[in-house]
Amino acid sequence: MKTILIIGLGNIGLRHAESIIKKNKFKLEILDIRKNKINIFKKKILKFNKNIKFYGNISNIKLNYDLVIIATNSLNRDTLIHQLIKQTKFSKLIVEKIVFQKINLYTKYINLFNKKKIKCWVNCSNRFMYSFIQLKKYLNEKDPITMIVYGSKWNMASNFVHYVDLFSFFINDINLKVQTFNISKKIIKSKHKNCYEFLGNMSLTSNNNSSLILERTKDNQDHVLKIFSKNFYFELNKSNKKAYIRNEKQDLKKINFNIPLQSEMTNNLCISIIKDKKKPLSNLNNHYLMNKDLFKMIKNHYKSIKINKHNIADLPIT
Repeated sequence: MKTILIIGLGNIGLRHAESIIKKNKFKLEILDIRKNKINIFKKKILKFNKNIKFYGNISNIKLNYDLVIIATNSLNRDTLIHQLIKQTKFSKLIVEKIVFQKINLYTKYINLFNKKKIKCWVNCSNRFMYSFIQLKKYLNEKDPITMIVYGSKWNMASNFVHYVDLFSFFINDINLKVQTFNISKKIIKSKHKNCYEFLGNMSLTSNNNSSLILERTKDNQDHVLKIFSKNFYFELNKSNKKAYIRNEKQDLKKINFNIPLQSEMTNNLCISIIKDKKKPLSNLNNHYLMNKDLFKMIKNHYKSIKINKHNIADLPIT
């Protein structure tokens, strides 16, 4: 049986663990330095599976792993990965976004992972969802698309990478350029310490003239995703979970469009990655290339508003 290590028992880490435990296809080990998180998890889960091994300190880990999932926040991830590589052996890694808060760490670890023969993926999982895979089949590769995400009921700073990745998936292109960047200088604190959100809009373009437009509004407006091209239109209201589609063969109609929970996906995601069945997620290199121009713009934005004289993060986002 293959062994998976999950690091971090926050909300997303719990969902990863729940999915793996439900299917019972893998041996699972969990690391979290917070004893209270481990104790809560044990009370909920151990009655279903008593074979999970827990660690409260990374120095206690001795095993080799088939897959490691890092589900901590982005703070100090550089140190965590460095310790992990020093302490144990693994060949496959899934990391939550934002991967690093310092931009130069992307190239550092892309090179290190190549040297160590570690395959690293970023968990922007829209491209793994069946509904989005089916939606892509409607798109003609020759026709540029416009993809718009807007509304007040979403956090743009902490979620833009998900939509950049989905856009890249639809158009099969990672070479994206920033076209507009109009972000408010108003400081919006995140629920995470030393992290911040922002209002405004920004857009990216591709080599085939496709466009991605992201807008975080002030008003009470639903979170909506729209995609359209020459003979196609799709709209998903993520607030009320209603979706509509129109193409050259049919009028606008309501459709079922399922956005699964992470707890419904992780096990299958792990199977795909461990067995090298397909490319379910973007690897770290592609993730960096599709976002690097935007990363630089965001870095300059936070620097210009001087959110914190002692905050040395380029991307104070998690």
